[in-house]
Amino acid sequence: MELLSALSGDPRFWEAAEQWNREEWKAMRLAMLDDWEARSEARGEARGEARGEARGKKIGEETAWVASVRNLMKSMKMTAQQAVEAVAVPMNLRQKVLDQI
Repeated sequence: MELLSALSGDPRFWEAAEQWNREEWKAMRLAMLDDWEARSEARGEARGEARGEARGKKIGEETAWVASVRNLMKSMKMTAQQAVEAVAVPMNLRQKVLDQI
């Protein structure tokens, strides 16, 4: 509370601190820590979900390109390189797709 009073310039924090006994302080600190922990966990979960979605999208994209190239190779009797060029696999994915054929 002293820190909050100093940072905010609001004397009400200091006044409130003088009125509370030790048990109230302890309960408040625990409540604040619980709140901070819950917020941190929520942020961590959101970041993890975003990373997982990005990885899933990347894997799905690569899998789709591989399937397209394989289908073209089979149906049109093309080489892997010809099929990659025919379906216009992006340059940054070409080697990964070719490695999976």
